[in-house]
Amino acid sequence: MCGISPGVVLGPHYGRHRATSSVHHVRRCRPRLLPVSRRLLAADVRHLPPGEVIPAGTEVIDGVPTAALTVLAALRGSIEVGVWQMTAGGVRDVEGDEVFLVLDGHATVRFDDGETVELRPGALVRLCAGEQTEWRVHETLRKLYVST
Repeated sequence: MCGISPGVVLGPHYGRHRATSSVHHVRRCRPRLLPVSRRLLAADVRHLPPGEVIPAGTEVIDGVPTAALTVLAALRGSIEVGVWQMTAGGVRDVEGDEVFLVLDGHATVRFDDGETVELRPGALVRLCAGEQTEWRVHETLRKLYVST
């Protein structure tokens, strides 16, 4: 049993606290009903309405970006699947362990080792816990993520 009841998707307040990433924030067990089954978490994640507004990063460096998060599932252990988005602007952040697929938008992420990654739909990216990043979002960025 995966622990998700039919018609229930774990809302943005599920799980534990990790202040080191824009994706990880304080969550409490508060399921949010969506018109989906136990197995179909979202009919089209590209068009889910924005979830709970969260800090865009640890430090805003350009514009007035906002970020939102919708947790779609919590799997065995501490694995979480969700959709995160951020509006145009720039932020610095410290990442958690995560793999994400860009669904929509355009951004550039610069890592503390100097590598820069261009983010466009279809890009699949790996973030490691503790990495310091600088995000420059040019068009609202939406990603599907899996994190621990």
